[in-house]
This record gives sequence, C-alpha cells and structure tokens, in this order.
Amino acid sequence: MNDQPVSKVLVLDNSPELAPLIKSFCEGHNLCPLKVRKDALASVLRTNVDLGGILYSENYGNSSAEAAEIALDIHRTRPELPIILRRERQATLEGLPDSIRRIFCAAYVATDMEALRKVVEEYIFCLVYPNSAAAGNRADLHRGAGKSVQGRATLVRHPLYRP
Repeated sequence: MNDQPVSKVLVLDNSPELAPLIKSFCEGHNLCPLKVRKDALASVLRTNVDLGGILYSENYGNSSAEAAEIALDIHRTRPELPIILRRERQATLEGLPDSIRRIFCAAYVATDMEALRKVVEEYIFCLVYPNSAAAGNRADLHRGAGKSVQGRATLVRHPLYRP
C-alpha cells in the first residue's frame, strides 16, 4: 500500500508538444492530471470538489486576454485552489498585470520541472490545509484561506480518506 497522497490537478495547457512532459511529471509526482475542454470547465470546477490545484498555461485560450479572463473565472469559482502558471520565458509572476498576478500562486517554465516539483510540494502537498477544505466544505472558503495567499490551518484528515 502506498502511503503517498495523490491529488487531482486540472491541466489547462493547449501545448501539444509539452503534453507528454506534463503528463510524465504528473505521473511521477502523485498527481492525477485531468484535461478539460473549455466549454466544460465551469461544470468540472463546480463538481470536482477534490481538486488539489490547477496547472495553467499563460497561452491557454485563443489570446492572452482570453487566458486572463479564464483564469479570473477559475479564481472566482474556486478561490481556494492554487493556480500554477506555466510561462514561456520566465518562472516568475513579474510582468503580469496586478489584476491577474494575484490569482496565481507561482510560475514555472517547462525547461525547469524541478521548480514545478517544489511548487507542487509547497502548494498542493503541504501538510496543512484550510479547515473547511479538510472537512470537505467549500461553502466558507475565501481568498485568505489557501496557501496561495496567507493563513493556513492544521491538517485534519477526513475519516473517509484512504490513500
């Protein structure tokens, strides 16, 4: 029996050349990647309460404006989820407009997957969770509850959880 936690992550990246790299990374780091069509995204966010985070490409969508709007919609729907941004040239959030920079917890580039591993450990597989998320209740989650900002609570293991 494997005692390592596993987390579902949405992979919102329309780069076919990077798909095998991202899939391999997920499989090697206890992540269960879920790909979703844009037209089904809102439904998936509402129904998959057990998501651990989102791997998001800065080029997702047909334009940078559409990518920003989709990211904002995701954050409005699920503010507790860490959104990790894959960038083309720099593994920082610098240069992004303030209006969208605040919704991402971190950035990485595909040429440095070790940096992504560290971000996943910090934001998805950390040992503390918002109390409401640990209890399976999203109703009272707010922007300040997640690791992607400030304020964490102690780990409360759900009694039905089986690794």
